[in-house]
Amino acid sequence: MSESFQEYFESACEDRRKQLLLRIDMIERVMDEREKQLQLTAQGLERRLEMLNKLRGDVMQKSAYEEAHKYLTERIDGLDRVQSRMVGIALALIALSAFIGYIASHVFIKAY
Repeated sequence: MSESFQEYFESACEDRRKQLLLRIDMIERVMDEREKQLQLTAQGLERRLEMLNKLRGDVMQKSAYEEAHKYLTERIDGLDRVQSRMVGIALALIALSAFIGYIASHVFIKAY
């Protein structure tokens, strides 16, 4: 009877060992799958980060362009105001010179 019990005990231990090995194998497969999923997720996140960095660069470039455009527009508006004043002054000088020429011609005509 002791041999029978020993065989039964060894058989039960062997069955238990096989079950544990199957569970370990299953856990290892699950862990491998999860690691693959994590790698794919990491790759996706890296691509998104690259795209976000590119977008940020585009936004920064656009912002710099808009600032330069605003500066140049303000500068051009200032130059337009100066140009308008200069044209006004030139027209006033032309009118003044025409008036002086008119008076001078009447003075010389009456003198002769």
